[in-house]
Amino acid sequence: MVNEKTKFYVLKGAGNRGKSTVLFYLTNEFIADGAYILENPYNQTVSSNNQICDYCLLIQYKNKNIIIMSKGDDENELNKQWGNFKGIDRNIDIIIGASRTRGQTVDWWKKNFKEIEFFDNGEYMKTPMEQQQYSMSQLQKFKQKIQI
Repeated sequence: MVNEKTKFYVLKGAGNRGKSTVLFYLTNEFIADGAYILENPYNQTVSSNNQICDYCLLIQYKNKNIIIMSKGDDENELNKQWGNFKGIDRNIDIIIGASRTRGQTVDWWKKNFKEIEFFDNGEYMKTPMEQQQYSMSQLQKFKQKIQI
């Protein structure tokens, strides 16, 4: 499962700042580029219909096994998401998650994993258009960070 080569990237920001939106767009880009879903514990539809939702998935993309946990606003939810992947008999190359700016969710990531790269996503946009533009620019920066 998780080993010393597993990389961790966590999108960090205050509530309602677009963390789930950025991860939703990222996942859709992966799927559009040939990724396929190996595990979908919540049975959420993650598609290009722009209905943003929280989910946890195990995907295979470019020969890498990637866990994406988009719901990062509370420690219990992180435990629930992570619990879905315990016992999977597959090496995980990358874990991508979400976290609030400080407090229990940041502590959860630090307690459970080492060498996490946090990526700040903290702007508050007033209009849906501003939020979408910001999310798309954050998506591009985040993709550069994770280099898949």
